Amino acid sequence: MTSQGKQDKQPPERPLSNRAIALGAVVVLGIGAVAFILLLWLYGGLDAIRTATGITVAAGGAVTLLLAARRQQSTEETLEHQREVAQATERDAAEQRITELYTRAVDQLGAEKAPVRLGGLHALERLAQTNPAQRQTIVDVICAYLRMPYTPPDDPAPGEDASEDAHTRYEERRQELQVRLTAQRILSAHLKPAAAAVFWANIDLDLTEAHLHQLDLSFCLVQSVRFSRAEFAGDAGFDGAEFAGYATFDEAEFAGKAHFYEAEFAGDAGFYGAKFAGEYAWFREAKFAGYATFDEAELCPFTCVTNAEGSLM
Repeated sequence: MTSQGKQDKQPPERPLSNRAIALGAVVVLGIGAVAFILLLWLYGGLDAIRTATGITVAAGGAVTLLLAARRQQSTEETLEHQREVAQATERDAAEQRITELYTRAVDQLGAEKAPVRLGGLHALERLAQTNPAQRQTIVDVICAYLRMPYTPPDDPAPGEDASEDAHTRYEERRQELQVRLTAQRILSAHLKPAAAAVFWANIDLDLTEAHLHQLDLSFCLVQSVRFSRAEFAGDAGFDGAEFAGYATFDEAEFAGKAHFYEAEFAGDAGFYGAKFAGEYAWFREAKFAGYATFDEAELCPFTCVTNAEGSLM
């Protein structure tokens, strides 16, 4: 261990105890008293008395300094304790505030009205941005929301002669689609390393059986992802995306185009039983560091894997 390391590990100096100060005072006063008596006995006279008095006064001053040092130490200890208590109180208040904001935002996601649910999503986004330790938890909540059962609005919209219930149902589903699109955009916006100021690192996504509409995670960097049995309505964008862990798309359904151009899979990639029903599935120049499994997948007429690197099965 270096001398610097040893110095760093030196124990903190212990303050003088009341017992040590009292003992020191007794010793100092005792020395003064003995000196006073000896001088009078050996020399006597006025000069000896003056000298002995000076020694006694000096001894008393030393005792006063010891007492002042002890009071200073006591004051510093009290102030340090107060600072520690204040910091602990501040931390507790901050954690409680975070918990309250989180609980309120999650409650908003269960609200009946779509604008309130949108407010809950944006509140969670702000909370995650300012509290990195909460990001994975908040992403898990957003993913859980997207995994909730959902029926898209009818296409085309109900005509004028349709019942009021049909129009109400269509409007509710249309508004819910906007909420879900917002949730997807929040994930996409914070998973792009290029946007360093708002990038959320080391995030896992679990969107198993989620209904996703025009999902675009192009150029995003994530850890592990689960898209098993997910439904991709519209085009799905993963161009240039990086998957640092495993990526599971088993039995996922791609209704539109599937873009995986230059996507990088650092772990295994599973497309077992996936259905590509869109115009094309584009895996050109994708990189698979692990195994890429396409067993029993239903590929669309135009599936491009030209220059893809890795073990395709």
